[in-house]
Parts: sequence; structure tokens; C-alpha cells
Amino acid sequence: MSVNRKRKQIEKEGLLEYHTQLNTSETGTGTFRIKRLYIIKLKIGSTIEDFVSGLKADKKVRDFYPRFVEDAWLGEKDGHLALLLLMGAVSDSQMTDIINGQVIRSLKQREGENAIVEVSSININTPIRRHNNYCPSLNLEKGVLKDDWKDEWIFVDSLKGSDVVKKQKRVTEF
Repeated sequence: MSVNRKRKQIEKEGLLEYHTQLNTSETGTGTFRIKRLYIIKLKIGSTIEDFVSGLKADKKVRDFYPRFVEDAWLGEKDGHLALLLLMGAVSDSQMTDIINGQVIRSLKQREGENAIVEVSSININTPIRRHNNYCPSLNLEKGVLKDDWKDEWIFVDSLKGSDVVKKQKRVTEF
């Protein structure tokens, strides 16, 4: 009971987040055999606030993007706002159709025809490290850190002076 109470407290403080990831690669469900990271550099002057406002009103964010966009971030590239999309597809041709026919088209409709300055992409192959501590080929077995992985090899951030949680050994399966 006390562990549950403490867990709820650090959740309330925003210190604990939960993430689950379905393995859609060939070793998992096989739904998406291709993964690619797209970096879409937006026109100078684009702001995070404006971009997020547009996202909230865009129905495709709720309908289309969850199927193909595994992860999305806003960042900065060469002084420009950049959208980073980790995407999955069955084939190269499907990926090309998705990025050009749907993502780019949608961004231009929402942000303006000249909104995109540059698009670059990187094929993603094998995960090496995830969420600081999880190295699928080294220390995970069926979604759990292996018992022989030493505690001192696990990164745990300080919790604003709280001693509620010292280590986390359980993770969701990648």
C-alpha cells in the first residue's frame, strides 16, 4: 500500500511517466518493416506555439498519424523550427507515398505552401539504446532487464530530493 501511495504521489508531481511501445518491426508484429526518421525544416519564423496550435486543430493528427508516426518531436535545425518524425511503413514505396502524399501535403495545407525549407531522412535499422537504460541486444529479455545487469549500470535521475523511487527494473517490451 505504501509503495502504491508513493507511486501515486510521484505521478501527481509529474515525475513518473509511462510509455508502452508495440514492436511493429519484423521481429514483432511485422506491421512496419521500414523505419525512417524524417527531419522537416520549417521556414524561418515558425514557432513551437503556432505549430502546436495548428496541430490541435488538425484532424489528421488524431486519425492518420497514429498509424504511421511512431514518435514525433519539435526541435531546432540551423535556427529553424524542425519537425522530427520517426515513421513506419511496409515498404519504401509506401513510405514515400505517406511522407509526400499525406504528411508534406498536410503540413503545407496547415502551415502554408512555403512552410517547408528542407526535408532529410535517415533509414533506421537496429535499436541500440532506448530510454537511457534499455539496450535490447544487451540487457533485455522479454521486456525486462536481465538479472545480471548490475544496479550501478542503471541511470536513475534525482527526484527533486525525493527518495521515493531508487531503481526501476521492469519495462514494457520493445
